[in-house]
Amino acid sequence: MAFAVTRGGRGRWRAERVEVLVTASRVEAGFRVRGGVEASVRAAGLDLSIVMGLAECFTAMDLPPTLSEGDLVRLVVDEERLNREFSRYGRVLAVDYRGVHGDRRAYWLPRPRRGDWFDPEGNSWERGPLRSPLPGAAVTARFDPARVHPTLHRLMPHNGVDYAAPEGTPVYAAAEGLVTWANESGTSGNLVRVRHAALGVESGYAHLSVIEEGLRPGQRVRLRQRVGLVGSTGRSTGPHLHFSVQRGGAFIDPLSMHGDRRSVPPALRGRFEADRADLDAALDRVAVEGVTLSPPTRGRSLAAPAPAPPPGFITPGPPRRDGGRRTDGAPRGLSPRAAAAAPLCLGEGLFCLRGLRDEEHFERTVGHLPGRGDRRGGRAAPRPSELRHLAAP
Repeated sequence: MAFAVTRGGRGRWRAERVEVLVTASRVEAGFRVRGGVEASVRAAGLDLSIVMGLAECFTAMDLPPTLSEGDLVRLVVDEERLNREFSRYGRVLAVDYRGVHGDRRAYWLPRPRRGDWFDPEGNSWERGPLRSPLPGAAVTARFDPARVHPTLHRLMPHNGVDYAAPEGTPVYAAAEGLVTWANESGTSGNLVRVRHAALGVESGYAHLSVIEEGLRPGQRVRLRQRVGLVGSTGRSTGPHLHFSVQRGGAFIDPLSMHGDRRSVPPALRGRFEADRADLDAALDRVAVEGVTLSPPTRGRSLAAPAPAPPPGFITPGPPRRDGGRRTDGAPRGLSPRAAAAAPLCLGEGLFCLRGLRDEEHFERTVGHLPGRGDRRGGRAAPRPSELRHLAAP
């Protein structure tokens, strides 16, 4: 039930009770990134606000906050409609990702206080308080107090973890915190340090080719906010990220902060197994580009990017959906003001829309966009049309 309020003669307001039909349903959909995420999501018949739920799941699975060309995503999500018109999405219940970072599947299991994302074996995807600053990157050198330095050839502790990545790869904050340093720092090259008061530690990101524009001491950063780009500044043998963690002024092993994965509580195991079977069946029957896929190999083996479709191939959307668009061409669920601003917030990776819920939600989710022309470290900063980052709300 709802009330429609109108203004009549002599400025008087009039309220009239109206009946509103509210329906909830479960939606199964999927898309492969072809020519940008925005077009791919729309072609699948999804409202663009779905990226909010995907962002939360991707963060839990320690995936980068962007999608690459050719990546494939399938999902099951609850949807609410008012008078048969799209209103909003509820909880994303399951996600299947296949792309350059491997094959991963996640299921949402609600719990009394908050739920968790679990893998097919019933182990939580979230490991601990610190996330990888380079999701999906390989560790090439571990924390080692007795290491022989590769260039100086003498005993010198390795006070962090090295991640291999090409120059220019985005580096993200491992947790929410306060920037304490963002400048050149001798052998560390371009260095960013972030204090995480809630965890009692400070993280460091060294050898960056570029420190993120506008990043300065005293500024707060969110989990997965970009802090710079991989480089080889300072004393370095090649492009990589040196990631360090200090507690009380002493270096500790950063990987010790990742923690152990939790298992589904025994009391919920039966429910999880039943839900997983239903969600697996739903994910497996989603057709993307006319093809349904078998469940991914359990684990994290890398998968080659999918081949491009033949010339003239048209990506079909699920026949049960209506495209999720308003008559004025903007996504449903957005006010005219938000719809007008939305194109400014879309990038080639995962993206957000200004005004999805309110301005505070936008600030917590998107942050700000970069400016043009910054060439610190010899590299051009991203253009304003590129998304800075995507964090879960």
